[in-house]
Amino acid sequence: MALSTLSERVADMRKALFPKATSRTLLGHYLPLGGACCHSVYLMHVFNPQTMTRLFPIWDRALCNALLFTSHLGAGFYVFFRPHLFKVPEWDRVQFSVFSSVMFNFGSVFLAALVTALLHDKSSSLKAVIGAAMSSFLLWSSKKYLDHIDSRTLPMEDYKFE
Repeated sequence: MALSTLSERVADMRKALFPKATSRTLLGHYLPLGGACCHSVYLMHVFNPQTMTRLFPIWDRALCNALLFTSHLGAGFYVFFRPHLFKVPEWDRVQFSVFSSVMFNFGSVFLAALVTALLHDKSSSLKAVIGAAMSSFLLWSSKKYLDHIDSRTLPMEDYKFE
C-alpha cells in the first residue's frame, strides 16, 4: 500500500511539474519555469560576473542579456495568467504583467548589486550560492504573495488558448 501511495505521489508531482504541452501550458507554465531558472542564473552572474566571462568568453554579454530577457518573459507571463487578472481587459493585463515583471527583475538586480557591495572580498563560490539563494527567496516570496492575492479572488475560467 505504501509503495503504491509513493508511486502515486511521484506521478502527481510529475503531472504538476510537467503538465501536457499545450499553448496554454507553454506560455503559462514552462516559460515562467524557464524564466525562474534564468532569474537564478542571472543573479548568480550579478554576484560573480567573472564566471560567465570564463565560461563564455565571446558571447558573455549576449548570454547575460538573454538570461535577463527570458527572466522578464517568464515573470510577465506568470503574472499574465494569474486568476486575479482574469476579468481585467487584455491590454491592461499586458500592462500589469510588464510592469510587475520589470519591477521584480530590476528590483532583484538592484538588491543583488547592493548586497554584492557588501561581499566584495568573499569567495566566488560563496557569492554564487548567495545569488542563487536570494533568487530562490525572491521567487518564493513573489509566488506566495500572488497566491495570496489569487486566494482573495472569486474562481472563474480564463479564456482558452488551445
